[in-house]
Amino acid sequence: MEHYNSLDTGVKAENNITLVRHFDDVDDLGLYGRDAILIDGQEEKADAVVALLFNEIKERKKKAVMIITSPRIRTKQTANMVIESLKKIDQKLKCLSIEEDDLRAIDQGKFILPEPYVKGQEFKGLAIADRIFFNEVHASEISGQPNNYDYKYADPVLLDTGNYRYPELNKYFSQSGECYRDVLIRLYSLVVRTSEKVYKLKRNIELVLVTHGQPAQIFCDLKDVAKLIKTHAVDYKEGNLAQLCWECYKKRDPAEKVTGAVSMISVDELIDPQLIELLKKEIRFLRGGSQVENSK
Repeated sequence: MEHYNSLDTGVKAENNITLVRHFDDVDDLGLYGRDAILIDGQEEKADAVVALLFNEIKERKKKAVMIITSPRIRTKQTANMVIESLKKIDQKLKCLSIEEDDLRAIDQGKFILPEPYVKGQEFKGLAIADRIFFNEVHASEISGQPNNYDYKYADPVLLDTGNYRYPELNKYFSQSGECYRDVLIRLYSLVVRTSEKVYKLKRNIELVLVTHGQPAQIFCDLKDVAKLIKTHAVDYKEGNLAQLCWECYKKRDPAEKVTGAVSMISVDELIDPQLIELLKKEIRFLRGGSQVENSK
């Protein structure tokens, strides 16, 4: 669990936000799609998360825990397991779990599964779509072209000639998913909304977010980028915030990128006034449909 000092906001960092990536889910696209239940037997993983979380609760003398999840089954079940493990330690601890739609993972479209499909069978379409999505979103790194945040996951891209740029996707997807621009807008907007509400929470409430890899990554990266901008270690230009976050992510410890990973972020860091103003500018920029910056 990471502990960070508060940014210079004039407020002592009495509250932290705990980020938890959901536990491992069942690999059965035929039955569940991308909204599967958890694999059985992960109680030890829940206990390990709670051991870290409960130390935080005791240290900061919290009386209750508010867990916010995405709408996906795997995050809600992870939250329930965390609550059950907490109750084993302290039955009197008040725990509440609520859903936040904007914490969801990226929409990956609709799959065309092979017939017959067997539980656990590799779906090559996801590997192909992941590679194409990465190459489009990070085009400046791959090909020197502008980053394309408007590319929708699994979109074969119909050209004016009537051909497809990525015809191989037609075999695996009947509908494309979400573009990175929309992911950034909803997650940046969530941070801004959180900044407006978090200090209304009583100081004795521990706030926990149970989410997916990408949202957790973006929250941690925003915290790191805010520090860099504040100390003038990087140059921020309107439109290049996501690129700066990506540079931070590449340096992150691989241990932070696994299911069940826990990170601790100071509330004051995540809702630092300078970061919030920067996010508001970035949201306006992204909603305007402007081409993103590729400079670091």
